[in-house]
Amino acid sequence: MKIRLEQLNPTIGDVNGNVALIKEAISHAQKADIDLLVLPELVVCGYIPLDLLERQDFLEAIYEANQQIVEMSRDMAVLF
Repeated sequence: MKIRLEQLNPTIGDVNGNVALIKEAISHAQKADIDLLVLPELVVCGYIPLDLLERQDFLEAIYEANQQIVEMSRDMAVLF
């Protein structure tokens, strides 16, 4: 099993920008035939989101981003 730990620098509240970072990390991992890609905690929303987690629109954006990540990574496991 090939495992990659990817250190990304997500921006708090920038779900689209963070997903772009994740997409790039997934692409590199797929090219390297990685079985498990491990990303930092709260990589989708940025660390630490604080009051943003109380906004329904922000939560919905995170849920949509999570689904995009699942779709991008069908051939490997991604822990995020």
